[in-house]
Amino acid sequence: MLVPVVLRYFADGALCAAPKLDLTIKAERGEVERILKIMCSTIERTGAFAVRSVSGYKIAFNQSTQFRKNLTPNLALDWICSELTKASQTAVRQSGTTLALAGLPYSKNENTAPADSLRMTLGSCPFPDDPAILNLSCTFGAATAWSTLEGLRDNLLLTLGPPFCSSTLGYGFVCDVNRFVSAAAQMELLCMRYLGLDLHDPFGGYSSLQARGVRSINWQVCLAGAWVNSLGASSSTNLLKGGTPHHGSLLWKASDQPSYCDRNDPADHPTIAAYAALDAQFEPLKFVPRLPWFPGWDESTIERWATRWHEISA
Repeated sequence: MLVPVVLRYFADGALCAAPKLDLTIKAERGEVERILKIMCSTIERTGAFAVRSVSGYKIAFNQSTQFRKNLTPNLALDWICSELTKASQTAVRQSGTTLALAGLPYSKNENTAPADSLRMTLGSCPFPDDPAILNLSCTFGAATAWSTLEGLRDNLLLTLGPPFCSSTLGYGFVCDVNRFVSAAAQMELLCMRYLGLDLHDPFGGYSSLQARGVRSINWQVCLAGAWVNSLGASSSTNLLKGGTPHHGSLLWKASDQPSYCDRNDPADHPTIAAYAALDAQFEPLKFVPRLPWFPGWDESTIERWATRWHEISA
């Protein structure tokens, strides 16, 4: 049985640590609308974004940011499907298109980052014959978060088939977008302490490159064998032997339970070593883009975060 979900808030509530699923898909352009409909209907069916009302925004190259407020979850998912389908029909896209949603607080007095968020990004496309890269990032704060996010991933594995590339599941940061600057600064201070928390990029800055390799491991890693082989990693055959067959793909778990991997907590040290061992196993598949994900961050922080598990002695 999994440990209960315990949310942590930082930076006066602007930043939260919550269960997070990250999933990447690589498909032909003509398949984008069908895949988006599958993804949105699966999100709705599994209850992975079951909030009362939603605020959302769209970011696209050479367009002003669009904001939407007080949407129902169903309307918000329809909005994502429509906007990303439209974006996929552009022959050449200089940058990605991101649509992100966050659950609105139940009370006007609440001033904390929403634990429930959803971001979908369609990657850039510098050449007309490039495939479409879709990235889904979903955080969920309910008591059933782990089983719900596992259900979302597994349902997508069963229905999407070959377009699936990879996914990670574990704890991640999520921030209040309205206070993103302070939240991002706090995340920079915390990311090398809580090694099990994936960074939160509400703008999808790295999503276009996610099909080139594994950006970071987390508690669970799920990979499509065909995608791994397409990367041409020298030791991919040995790597694939270590995974458990899972709905047509392969699954690895760093430990029995998800963890924040708090360096300051000795009780977390054995789990930190297990995460580091899994990261070492995936080293041939790692691809970490050198992108300025967050405003004001020291580039060395991003580089050290990307190789943070190298500092851990198993």
